[in-house]
Amino acid sequence: MLPETRTTVAILGGNPLVGRALELLLGSAGYKVRLLEEPEAFEDPDLLAGVDVLLLGRGVSDERREEFLGAMASTLETATIPVLALSPGPEGGLAAEDRLVPWPGRVEDLAREIDAVLLATG
Repeated sequence: MLPETRTTVAILGGNPLVGRALELLLGSAGYKVRLLEEPEAFEDPDLLAGVDVLLLGRGVSDERREEFLGAMASTLETATIPVLALSPGPEGGLAAEDRLVPWPGRVEDLAREIDAVLLATG
């Protein structure tokens, strides 16, 4: 089921191939997708302008992840963007405050998680 509005999803991940695959899958599900690449994503906070949800890929180091989330939390415009962390399973090793989404998985399941986090925060 396609979202009624074009939700913009930003993807920050350490693996460009996985990011591109996610971009294609989510685009085919009706989302607008913006790939964020290191180091530009860490240097330009305007890259998150208009973003509704941030997906954190598994390839981002813990240190870089915390740095990026800290920068997001420091501005009013980005502090409220919900974050979904892709995880190989429920014990993916990410922080407790992250909403974990098993990946790889079905794009329908990922879309359902995106819609759910938007509904919960909207």
